[in-house]
Amino acid sequence: MQRKPLDVWIFASDAAVQEAVTRAVEADSCCRVMAKTCNAQAVQGEVPTQPHDVIIIAGEISKTRVLEFVRIYRLSHPGTHMIVSHLTPEISVLRQLRKSGVSSFLGNDARPDEFLAAINAARARGVYVSSSLADSLFLEHQMPGKTENRYRLTEREIEILALLANGLCNKEIANRFDLSVRTVETHRLNIRRKTTSNTLSDLVRIAGSLGITQQSEAALSASASTTRSD
Repeated sequence: MQRKPLDVWIFASDAAVQEAVTRAVEADSCCRVMAKTCNAQAVQGEVPTQPHDVIIIAGEISKTRVLEFVRIYRLSHPGTHMIVSHLTPEISVLRQLRKSGVSSFLGNDARPDEFLAAINAARARGVYVSSSLADSLFLEHQMPGKTENRYRLTEREIEILALLANGLCNKEIANRFDLSVRTVETHRLNIRRKTTSNTLSDLVRIAGSLGITQQSEAALSASASTTRSD
């Protein structure tokens, strides 16, 4: 018995991502790419009203925007299967996406066949997590003391991230570690680049996922007194 084709809408952050995802989807003869939107801002604009079997949101797009898009769209179309790619293994974000209705999660390095696996999960009304994302999440729970390796943050970057999450500004952090404000700004830029974060709230959320937001004042002070150089 021939399967009913799935209508797919692709939201991509840029042309290269859109092309790669489109090729992956069109490799399945039972998928029809009905619409493509190549603009990260579109996810925060007016949510489309037309129904689709599958919506793929791919690329470096604010997860806050993605959450709001999914929430609003699924109010009208609860049966649509939502696939989100280019994710990092942040438990808090994945939980929010799952609660909002996302059922397939793909990491930054998801292969074309994993997009097809996610679409097959859509047919079965199931849930799919790409292999690299699943491995990272598994390792996080097996080695809780090593979660910072997900982003390859240095020891100093972790210390600064903890202070940022605890509400300190660049100048206060510079004073704490006897650094220049410019050096702290450089560390902060590197943290944002490694974690693909755009806002302070993103950094706070990531710090929470790494379990470093509640470092004690004594521990941070001790670190500052014993490490005075970068």
